[in-house]
Amino acid sequence: MKTSLSLAKFMMMVSRANYLSEEMAKSRENKYKDGKKSLVALIRANDRIQGYRKALELIGGVEPALEGAEEKVMIKPNFNSHDPLPASTHPETVSFAIDLIRDVGIEPFIGGDVGSKLVTN
Repeated sequence: MKTSLSLAKFMMMVSRANYLSEEMAKSRENKYKDGKKSLVALIRANDRIQGYRKALELIGGVEPALEGAEEKVMIKPNFNSHDPLPASTHPETVSFAIDLIRDVGIEPFIGGDVGSKLVTN
């Protein structure tokens, strides 16, 4: 079975991971641009993780998303429904993001918001 993988949702999750408040996330400049256009990678792959790796390679790696991060970053997956991908973030995607962030020496943690209150673990 082939899976079409869009990196846009994944990179939004990782790039917003650097910030613990919406105000800080809103002020962040998009590091994945070519001139005024945002970079997007769309990969068709049989393996989700290999697809993500290829897409990251095409847009410049995870480092731009983690620029300025220090000891910890929050990963905010989309778990707002019980519906499967693409309505919710696939658990394999969350695991990949955790491993990717740890590989660059930063400790991730999972967080999210309920209403307007930030919730982290």
